[in-house]
Amino acid sequence: MKIAFCIPGNNFSNWFLENWTDLVNTIPKDVEWKLFNVSDSNVYLVRHFLLEKAKKYNPDYYMWIDSDTNFSPDDFWKLFEFDKHIISGLYSNWPIDDTGELVFQCTRFGDKKWLTSKDIKNIDNPIHVNGNGMGWMLIKKEVFEKVENPFAPFEIDNVMGETGIFANRAKKLGFKTYIHPKIIVGHEKYTIIKGKKVSRNLSSHYISNQLK
Repeated sequence: MKIAFCIPGNNFSNWFLENWTDLVNTIPKDVEWKLFNVSDSNVYLVRHFLLEKAKKYNPDYYMWIDSDTNFSPDDFWKLFEFDKHIISGLYSNWPIDDTGELVFQCTRFGDKKWLTSKDIKNIDNPIHVNGNGMGWMLIKKEVFEKVENPFAPFEIDNVMGETGIFANRAKKLGFKTYIHPKIIVGHEKYTIIKGKKVSRNLSSHYISNQLK
């Protein structure tokens, strides 16, 4: 098995470096892997150029990890528990809402509402979703062999993010996107304090630990 680790960005925290080191130390000797990195201010281009570099390696899997993701080796190996072409973990862009639920960067299949911690409670099997962020996503090579220009913006409407564009184009070719309900990775964010006003953007790494 060959794995291409696709990690965009040029700025990594000490958390990330520690997590990355822990992960690579768990990879068996019979598994080939290689790290691919590209940095660009245009998110569509950085995904595109990173994919083109990784394709030359001809991997069996592409593992996408954003530079602000906080993870453990177990979060990676759990992605292989289910034989899915596209499967990812969950993470949040927001603190816990007024109802006490954690809102994930993921839309539910059918109604396109944000997936919450309530939706995954007591669920062990993968959940089919409209799309999910690529901050922690495992993709089989067959997907990128068939989906052309997976991250290129629509010519008419380029409002949709590159991850949503990819999910839609993959779905048209029969590749469904799933999330693993037992994988919640952290999303590193900063706290800004200004005078008497405090802007607190809690990382989902902290929040997810409170839910365990």
